[in-house]
Order: sequence, then structure tokens, then C-alpha cells
Amino acid sequence: HIPITKQMQITATYIEETVALHAPLEINKNDKGTGFAGSVYSVAVLAGWVYLFHAFIKNYESYDILIHKASVIYSAPAAHDLVAVPVEKSKNELETISNTITEKGKSRVAIEVNLYSDKEKVFSLHGDYYIRKK
Repeated sequence: HIPITKQMQITATYIEETVALHAPLEINKNDKGTGFAGSVYSVAVLAGWVYLFHAFIKNYESYDILIHKASVIYSAPAAHDLVAVPVEKSKNELETISNTITEKGKSRVAIEVNLYSDKEKVFSLHGDYYIRKK
């Protein structure tokens, strides 16, 4: 229940083990008619968060997921609707992260998210997220 998702009209679809977040360009555009940088960034960060939530958190009330830091590349203007897709972790990576969360009550997790506009990659995010017990 993240308030900005309603204003940005973000929706989710699931693709195998990951999620794709969609946001319409019409309400997320800048004065040039392309994707507003803040909207593009927000959709990508949220896609990483949703991926981690579904991959690891069984009891939402017991854990926090935070973005610690991120580096981004805006490679082209987004001229169409926004679609953010996290890069799936391997089963071994997921198991290692899960074990760390179980043993230490926390873990740092690097997530890559690509954002597409009409199937063209226009943005990429390398996010370092932090999962911790409350």
C-alpha cells in the first residue's frame, strides 16, 4: 500500500518468477512529452522492492525493505508507457540471500532493473536494497 502507486497508476503483471510494473506515460510525462525522470526512477525502484517482497518476505509485518543506494542510467527518452522489469536472481543467489536473512535477520541485496518504453530499454537501475527484521 504505497500511496504514489495510485497517483502514478502503477499496475503489476507477473512474468515467471519476477514482476513487471507498468505506468502510463500520459500522467507520468514531463513538459517535453516524455517520461518524467522522477516517475521513471520511482517505477524502477518500486519494481526492485516488489521483486524482493515476493521473493523473500512471508510476513510483511516482520520485515522492512529499504533502498539503500542506487545508480542509474537514462539511455533514451521514454516516449511511450513505462514498463520496469527486475532482472531475476539465480536460485543459488536467492537461497544465499534467504539464508542470510534467516541467520542474521538482515541482508543487503543488489537488484538490477531495466525500464522499457515500447520495448526499447530507456533506463537501467542498479539498486542496493536492505532487508531487515523490524
